[in-house]
Amino acid sequence: FAVTLHAAAPEATPAYTVQNDSIPQPLAAQPGDPSRGRTIVAGRRPARLAVARAFGADLTLGEHDDVAAAVRRETEGRGADLVVECTGLPEVWSAAPAHARRGGHVVLFGGCRPGTTVALDTYRFHYDGVTLASPFHFRPRDVARARELLGRRDVDWSRFITSRARLEETPEVFARLE
Repeated sequence: FAVTLHAAAPEATPAYTVQNDSIPQPLAAQPGDPSRGRTIVAGRRPARLAVARAFGADLTLGEHDDVAAAVRRETEGRGADLVVECTGLPEVWSAAPAHARRGGHVVLFGGCRPGTTVALDTYRFHYDGVTLASPFHFRPRDVARARELLGRRDVDWSRFITSRARLEETPEVFARLE
């Protein structure tokens, strides 16, 4: 969670955030925080989209929805201030920058498999000033902020728990995440 807070800390509070349903929802959907801006969450798992809505996502999009069209519609054609990708799928990495506004921030949080390559429209970065980050680090203040958010008593964090398993069932748990 601290890694995502570190990576998605643009200078100004985003007016629009687009994220995948795999990311820790408090990153953008912080209940009771009017400064968080509007949040669009896209994903393929209905249960995770329900959690996103419970945590305050303004719009959720399923796997058959046109994310690009929805982002254009919701942002009046401008694009999102912050786009967070966390699937680790090359096709989602390639698509993520298209959802950002000029000067926007794209975080490629989901790590792809070793040896993976992706195609990116370099125009977005060079001429449109889109910033690209692919983090796997955090600062002490990110850990402190994550701890502060997770310590909030007004948030029901149990909504993140979608199932339980014994330690010896770990391989099956990871298989279900595919």
